[in-house]
Amino acid sequence: MENIIESLKLQMSSNIRFESRNNGLIQVMLPIYYEDGDMVDIFLQIQSDGKIRISDQGMTLMKLSYYFEINTDNKRKILHQMLRGSNLQIENGIIYNEVEHSELYRSLIAFGNAILKISTMEYFKREMVKNLFYEMVDELIAEDYESRYTVHKDYHPIQMKEEYSVDYCIDLPKPVYIYAVKDTAKARLVTISSQEFKLNNIKNHSIVVYEDFDTIQSQDRKRILNATGKQFTSFDAFEQGGLEYLSGLVA
Repeated sequence: MENIIESLKLQMSSNIRFESRNNGLIQVMLPIYYEDGDMVDIFLQIQSDGKIRISDQGMTLMKLSYYFEINTDNKRKILHQMLRGSNLQIENGIIYNEVEHSELYRSLIAFGNAILKISTMEYFKREMVKNLFYEMVDELIAEDYESRYTVHKDYHPIQMKEEYSVDYCIDLPKPVYIYAVKDTAKARLVTISSQEFKLNNIKNHSIVVYEDFDTIQSQDRKRILNATGKQFTSFDAFEQGGLEYLSGLVA
Protein backbone atom coordinates (compact mmCIF):
# COMPACT_ATOMS: atom_id res chain seq x y z
CA MET A 1 0.00 0.00 0.00
CA GLU A 2 2.86 2.43 0.79
CA ASN A 3 4.28 1.85 -2.69
CA ILE A 4 0.90 2.70 -4.23
CA ILE A 5 0.67 5.90 -2.19
CA GLU A 6 4.20 6.98 -3.13
CA SER A 7 3.50 6.23 -6.79
CA LEU A 8 0.33 8.32 -6.65
CA LYS A 9 2.20 11.23 -5.06
CA LEU A 10 4.81 11.14 -7.82
CA GLN A 11 2.16 11.01 -10.54
CA MET A 12 0.27 13.94 -9.00
CA SER A 13 3.38 16.08 -8.67
CA SER A 14 4.46 15.35 -12.25
CA ASN A 15 1.04 16.42 -13.55
CA ILE A 16 1.14 19.88 -11.98
CA ARG A 17 3.37 22.46 -13.66
CA PHE A 18 3.92 26.19 -13.15
CA GLU A 19 4.90 28.93 -15.60
CA SER A 20 5.66 32.57 -14.80
CA ARG A 21 3.65 35.20 -16.67
CA ASN A 22 3.63 39.01 -16.72
CA ASN A 23 2.48 41.17 -13.79
CA GLY A 24 3.50 38.64 -11.16
CA LEU A 25 1.12 35.96 -12.43
CA ILE A 26 1.93 32.28 -12.25
CA GLN A 27 -0.02 29.96 -14.54
CA VAL A 28 -0.89 26.58 -13.04
CA MET A 29 -1.08 23.60 -15.40
CA LEU A 30 -3.53 21.11 -13.90
CA PRO A 31 -4.95 18.06 -15.72
CA ILE A 32 -8.42 19.62 -15.93
CA TYR A 33 -9.71 20.27 -19.44
CA TYR A 34 -12.37 22.29 -21.22
CA GLU A 35 -14.80 20.51 -23.57
CA ASP A 36 -12.60 21.38 -26.55
CA GLY A 37 -9.60 19.62 -24.99
CA ASP A 38 -7.71 22.74 -23.91
CA MET A 39 -6.41 22.86 -20.37
CA VAL A 40 -8.45 25.00 -17.97
CA ASP A 41 -6.79 28.40 -17.46
CA ILE A 42 -5.76 28.92 -13.83
CA PHE A 43 -3.46 31.67 -12.55
CA LEU A 44 -2.01 32.56 -9.14
CA GLN A 45 -1.04 35.96 -7.79
CA ILE A 46 0.11 37.00 -4.31
CA GLN A 47 -2.05 39.75 -2.82
CA SER A 48 -0.92 42.59 -0.53
CA ASP A 49 -2.50 40.88 2.50
CA GLY A 50 -0.54 37.69 1.83
CA LYS A 51 -3.46 35.73 0.44
CA ILE A 52 -3.25 34.02 -2.94
CA ARG A 53 -5.65 34.99 -5.69
CA ILE A 54 -6.70 32.12 -7.95
CA SER A 55 -8.16 33.43 -11.20
CA ASP A 56 -8.96 32.58 -14.80
CA GLN A 57 -7.87 35.98 -16.18
CA GLY A 58 -11.11 36.24 -18.13
CA MET A 59 -10.56 33.12 -20.23
CA THR A 60 -13.69 31.24 -19.09
CA LEU A 61 -16.25 33.78 -20.27
CA MET A 62 -14.27 34.37 -23.43
CA LYS A 63 -14.46 30.67 -24.29
CA LEU A 64 -18.14 30.48 -23.37
CA SER A 65 -18.89 33.48 -25.61
CA TYR A 66 -17.86 31.47 -28.69
CA TYR A 67 -21.10 29.51 -28.25
CA PHE A 68 -23.28 31.35 -25.75
CA GLU A 69 -23.38 35.09 -25.06
CA ILE A 70 -24.09 36.23 -21.51
CA ASN A 71 -25.75 39.38 -22.78
CA THR A 72 -28.93 39.81 -20.73
CA ASP A 73 -29.77 40.53 -17.11
CA ASN A 74 -31.26 37.05 -16.68
CA LYS A 75 -28.13 35.34 -17.96
CA ARG A 76 -25.89 37.51 -15.79
CA LYS A 77 -28.07 36.72 -12.77
CA ILE A 78 -27.62 32.97 -13.36
CA LEU A 79 -23.87 33.40 -13.78
CA HIS A 80 -23.63 35.19 -10.44
CA GLN A 81 -25.75 32.49 -8.77
CA MET A 82 -23.41 29.82 -10.11
CA LEU A 83 -20.36 31.74 -8.92
CA ARG A 84 -21.79 32.25 -5.43
CA GLY A 85 -22.58 28.54 -5.25
CA SER A 86 -18.88 27.83 -5.76
CA ASN A 87 -17.70 30.66 -3.45
CA LEU A 88 -16.21 32.53 -6.40
CA GLN A 89 -16.31 36.20 -7.37
CA ILE A 90 -16.09 38.09 -10.65
CA GLU A 91 -14.56 41.43 -11.54
CA ASN A 92 -14.29 42.85 -15.07
CA GLY A 93 -14.97 39.40 -16.51
CA ILE A 94 -12.26 37.74 -14.39
CA ILE A 95 -13.45 34.92 -12.12
CA TYR A 96 -11.41 34.55 -8.96
CA ASN A 97 -11.10 33.41 -5.38
CA GLU A 98 -8.66 34.51 -2.66
CA VAL A 99 -7.39 31.86 -0.25
CA GLU A 100 -4.84 31.25 2.47
CA HIS A 101 -1.65 29.31 1.69
CA SER A 102 -2.87 26.31 3.65
CA GLU A 103 -6.01 26.06 1.49
CA LEU A 104 -4.25 26.39 -1.88
CA TYR A 105 -4.29 22.82 -3.21
CA ARG A 106 -7.92 22.10 -2.26
CA SER A 107 -8.98 25.51 -3.59
CA LEU A 108 -7.16 24.95 -6.89
CA ILE A 109 -9.03 21.70 -7.51
CA ALA A 110 -12.36 23.26 -6.52
CA PHE A 111 -11.68 26.29 -8.74
CA GLY A 112 -10.83 24.12 -11.73
CA ASN A 113 -14.00 22.06 -11.35
CA ALA A 114 -16.17 25.17 -10.96
CA ILE A 115 -14.65 26.75 -14.07
CA LEU A 116 -15.31 23.54 -15.98
CA LYS A 117 -19.02 23.70 -15.12
CA ILE A 118 -19.39 27.38 -15.91
CA SER A 119 -17.60 27.04 -19.25
CA THR A 120 -19.91 24.24 -20.41
CA MET A 121 -22.69 25.73 -22.50
CA GLU A 122 -25.21 22.94 -21.91
CA TYR A 123 -24.68 23.06 -18.14
CA PHE A 124 -25.10 26.83 -18.18
CA LYS A 125 -28.32 26.58 -20.20
CA ARG A 126 -29.72 23.87 -17.90
CA GLU A 127 -29.05 26.11 -14.90
CA MET A 128 -30.79 28.99 -16.64
CA VAL A 129 -33.87 26.96 -17.49
CA LYS A 130 -34.06 25.50 -13.99
CA ASN A 131 -33.91 28.88 -12.31
CA LEU A 132 -35.51 31.30 -14.72
CA PHE A 133 -37.87 29.39 -16.98
CA TYR A 134 -40.63 32.02 -17.17
CA GLU A 135 -38.12 34.85 -17.52
CA MET A 136 -36.38 33.00 -20.34
CA VAL A 137 -39.62 32.44 -22.24
CA ASP A 138 -40.47 36.11 -21.76
CA GLU A 139 -37.06 37.14 -23.02
CA LEU A 140 -37.28 34.87 -26.06
CA ILE A 141 -40.72 36.20 -26.98
CA ALA A 142 -39.49 39.78 -26.63
CA GLU A 143 -36.35 39.23 -28.69
CA ASP A 144 -37.54 36.87 -31.44
CA TYR A 145 -41.32 37.28 -31.75
CA GLU A 146 -42.16 40.91 -31.01
CA SER A 147 -40.01 42.07 -33.94
CA ARG A 148 -42.10 39.91 -36.30
CA TYR A 149 -45.59 39.89 -34.79
CA THR A 150 -47.87 41.92 -32.55
CA VAL A 151 -47.73 40.19 -29.16
CA HIS A 152 -50.10 40.78 -26.23
CA LYS A 153 -48.71 39.62 -22.91
CA ASP A 154 -51.00 38.36 -20.12
CA TYR A 155 -53.96 38.38 -22.47
CA HIS A 156 -57.59 37.86 -21.34
CA PRO A 157 -59.83 36.68 -24.22
CA ILE A 158 -63.06 36.81 -22.17
CA GLN A 159 -64.04 40.19 -20.80
CA MET A 160 -64.74 40.32 -17.08
CA LYS A 161 -63.18 36.87 -16.61
CA GLU A 162 -59.54 37.57 -15.85
CA GLU A 163 -59.07 34.17 -14.24
CA TYR A 164 -58.90 32.73 -17.77
CA SER A 165 -55.67 34.10 -19.18
CA VAL A 166 -53.10 33.52 -21.90
CA ASP A 167 -49.39 34.18 -21.33
CA TYR A 168 -48.85 35.52 -24.86
CA CYS A 169 -51.30 36.14 -27.68
CA ILE A 170 -49.88 36.48 -31.22
CA ASP A 171 -52.22 38.80 -33.10
CA LEU A 172 -53.14 36.95 -36.31
CA PRO A 173 -56.47 36.44 -38.16
CA LYS A 174 -56.76 33.31 -36.04
CA PRO A 175 -54.79 34.27 -32.92
CA VAL A 176 -52.07 32.05 -31.47
CA TYR A 177 -52.09 31.55 -27.71
CA ILE A 178 -48.74 30.65 -26.14
CA TYR A 179 -48.62 29.18 -22.65
CA ALA A 180 -45.46 28.66 -20.56
CA VAL A 181 -45.84 25.68 -18.19
CA LYS A 182 -43.34 25.07 -15.41
CA ASP A 183 -45.27 22.62 -13.24
CA THR A 184 -48.47 20.60 -12.80
CA ALA A 185 -50.34 23.50 -11.16
CA LYS A 186 -49.77 25.69 -14.23
CA ALA A 187 -50.71 22.82 -16.55
CA ARG A 188 -54.09 22.58 -14.79
CA LEU A 189 -54.72 26.32 -15.18
CA VAL A 190 -53.89 26.14 -18.88
CA THR A 191 -56.23 23.18 -19.34
CA ILE A 192 -59.11 24.97 -17.59
CA SER A 193 -58.56 28.19 -19.59
CA SER A 194 -58.37 26.35 -22.90
CA GLN A 195 -61.58 24.47 -22.19
CA GLU A 196 -63.33 27.71 -21.23
CA PHE A 197 -62.25 29.34 -24.50
CA LYS A 198 -63.71 26.40 -26.44
CA LEU A 199 -67.00 26.67 -24.54
CA ASN A 200 -67.14 30.36 -25.49
CA ASN A 201 -66.33 29.55 -29.12
CA ILE A 202 -63.09 31.56 -29.08
CA LYS A 203 -61.11 30.33 -32.07
CA ASN A 204 -57.33 30.07 -31.64
CA HIS A 205 -54.23 28.06 -32.28
CA SER A 206 -52.42 27.16 -29.08
CA ILE A 207 -48.79 26.44 -28.23
CA VAL A 208 -47.64 25.03 -24.90
CA VAL A 209 -43.99 25.39 -23.82
CA TYR A 210 -42.88 23.22 -20.91
CA GLU A 211 -39.89 23.53 -18.66
CA ASP A 212 -39.86 19.72 -18.57
CA PHE A 213 -42.88 17.82 -19.87
CA ASP A 214 -41.90 14.66 -17.98
CA THR A 215 -42.36 16.38 -14.60
CA ILE A 216 -46.08 17.01 -15.24
CA GLN A 217 -48.29 14.44 -13.52
CA SER A 218 -49.60 11.75 -15.84
CA GLN A 219 -53.33 12.58 -15.72
CA ASP A 220 -52.64 16.29 -16.14
CA ARG A 221 -50.47 15.55 -19.17
CA LYS A 222 -53.38 13.76 -20.82
CA ARG A 223 -55.80 16.61 -20.03
CA ILE A 224 -53.58 19.39 -21.34
CA LEU A 225 -52.76 17.41 -24.49
CA ASN A 226 -56.48 17.01 -25.18
CA ALA A 227 -57.22 20.69 -24.47
CA THR A 228 -54.41 22.38 -26.39
CA GLY A 229 -52.55 22.21 -29.69
CA LYS A 230 -48.82 22.23 -30.40
CA GLN A 231 -46.57 21.01 -27.59
CA PHE A 232 -42.91 21.92 -27.06
CA THR A 233 -41.66 19.62 -24.32
CA SER A 234 -38.74 21.85 -23.29
CA PHE A 235 -37.54 25.42 -23.59
CA ASP A 236 -34.77 24.34 -25.97
CA ALA A 237 -37.32 22.72 -28.28
CA PHE A 238 -39.37 25.93 -28.37
CA GLU A 239 -36.29 28.07 -28.89
CA GLN A 240 -35.28 25.95 -31.88
CA GLY A 241 -38.67 25.29 -33.46
CA GLY A 242 -41.19 27.87 -32.26
CA LEU A 243 -40.75 30.46 -34.98
CA GLU A 244 -40.73 27.85 -37.73
CA TYR A 245 -43.98 26.36 -36.43
CA LEU A 246 -45.60 29.79 -36.20
CA SER A 247 -44.48 30.64 -39.75
CA GLY A 248 -46.23 27.48 -40.92
CA LEU A 249 -49.48 28.66 -39.35
CA VAL A 250 -49.22 32.03 -41.07
CA ALA A 251 -48.40 30.60 -44.52
